[in-house]
Amino acid sequence: MNISVLNLKNYLQSSSRLARASLLVVFFLFSFLFITNVAHAQNRAAMQKRLQAAKQKQKQWTPPPIRLPEAVIEKPKKPVISVKEIDREPAARKSVADAADAIDTILKSEWSAAGITQSEALTDEQFVRRTYLELGGRIPRLDEAKVFLDKSGKQKRIDLIDDLLTSPDYVSHFYNFWADILRLKERPDVQRLVFEPYMDWVKQSIANNTPYNTWVFTMLTADGKLWDNPAVGYQLRDRGMALPYIDNTVRVFLGTQIGCAQCHDHPFDKWTQKQFYELAALTSGTRDRDFSGKGGGGMSSMMGMGMQAQAGNAKKLAKEKNLTLVHPFDDEEVIAGQGTVGLEMLEDFPDVDTVIIPTSGGGLIGGIALAIKLQKPSVKIIAVSMERGPSMFESLKNGKPTDVEELETLADCLGGSIGLDNQYTFKIAQDTIDDFVLVSENKIAEGIKFNFIEHKIVTEGAAATGVMVVKDNMSKKIGKNIISLICGGNIDAELFNKIIS
Repeated sequence: MNISVLNLKNYLQSSSRLARASLLVVFFLFSFLFITNVAHAQNRAAMQKRLQAAKQKQKQWTPPPIRLPEAVIEKPKKPVISVKEIDREPAARKSVADAADAIDTILKSEWSAAGITQSEALTDEQFVRRTYLELGGRIPRLDEAKVFLDKSGKQKRIDLIDDLLTSPDYVSHFYNFWADILRLKERPDVQRLVFEPYMDWVKQSIANNTPYNTWVFTMLTADGKLWDNPAVGYQLRDRGMALPYIDNTVRVFLGTQIGCAQCHDHPFDKWTQKQFYELAALTSGTRDRDFSGKGGGGMSSMMGMGMQAQAGNAKKLAKEKNLTLVHPFDDEEVIAGQGTVGLEMLEDFPDVDTVIIPTSGGGLIGGIALAIKLQKPSVKIIAVSMERGPSMFESLKNGKPTDVEELETLADCLGGSIGLDNQYTFKIAQDTIDDFVLVSENKIAEGIKFNFIEHKIVTEGAAATGVMVVKDNMSKKIGKNIISLICGGNIDAELFNKIIS
């Protein structure tokens, strides 16, 4: 009994201690929560005060003044000099000299007013070096310098300038200058757009001394196809990029950088973001077309030029300039020249029973097939092309030369029409081709990678088509002794790296 009472007493004492501890915990918990809520409330109040202060400060803030040159923001105090266009013909030499004297008079007057002492006249040695550097982009050769120094009189300096202004050195030097400004590239994209016509046009404009205003106006308003009107190359440089186009155009021709206004009002100039997009809208609504005739983004309808158009342009140039026109494939002598490849195949590999040849217009396969069939008729000739726009395949299927839509493809050199007026290659193809295989874009890429990995050969898309016919056994005509012609390694380096990686 005593033990029971004692246990009950201990139990009551321990329960009392537990209750007190629980009360303490609850007290501290509520205290913590109270203090936390008070702190949060204080923080919110402080934050609201800071926000109100920031808003008030923002209302009071005024943007800093625009730091522009006085010549831009103020009207000139003196009358602007009126300059008349000078006749550039040699007979008008006096007008040029008079204009130069007028400019010299103005400069001397300004120098005198500013207290600037005119530098001493250049020696002949200094003059010939500087003139060659400025106009030709190089120093004179020893013989060139000697010819100049051996002459006498003031006229020799004028003659040297005239000679350099009409020299290839001048064209090359200033082409490099403008190529940098205009950001010229041989291939601005990974498609089939090539800029040689535009680049040649720039060089010719420099060589012809085309007036600057005429030159710029021609580029900015150009329309048509690249081969017919090469000036469209300026707009095509930023094809599909309306915002960079207007940014670069304003920078190049107006000397003003407005690119910042793409994202916000210009921080240092008067350009607003709205004004930038209003200006960009002038060109963003125009269109261009690729080789398939599908529209692209930005610029005029100016890009595409199919095989037929190229042939027509070549005939036109040949007629206008009395040139000899050599057809790339539909020509007897071209076909005969390709036939020598077939003779070499039989000589090096007499047991061959199958020859696979990439095919476009038919000049290559026509010559090879004729040479082989005449020597060894049993050899099977397998033509191979891409699935996207195979003109010879469609022509053979239709029984007549047929135009096809030119589409973007890895086997780009196999594109184009065989010509509706085809004289030779279509008939030869009808008589000599035993099978025709079309290869998908994925398989072409696989062939490019296979040739590089397995055979250490860099091949373009067209050259990779044939190996896939063998690798995947894509023709029932394939024998045991096979030749697959690899016909080129002209592939864009960036594209090639993407394929093999």
